[in-house]
Amino acid sequence: CLNHTLLMTNIWSLAEAYQNASSWDTRRQVLSLMADLVPYSLIQRYLPGITEYQVKTAREHRKKNGVAQLCSCPRALACV
Repeated sequence: CLNHTLLMTNIWSLAEAYQNASSWDTRRQVLSLMADLVPYSLIQRYLPGITEYQVKTAREHRKKNGVAQLCSCPRALACV
């Protein structure tokens, strides 16, 4: 199915961007692109070792700041 192939290609591309990110802030932004769209089990296939907490944090980031947006909290505070 073409839709399935496109989805897998997009997830693979996002996983590659996540793995190449140099900081957790950037990884969280990338992860926020897919965290609400695909189940944790599928994310795990492409990002072995990722935790449910990291995915949950990316989902919260998406709700609070928007998809792939910079964190809006002051740098001195721990950002969700």
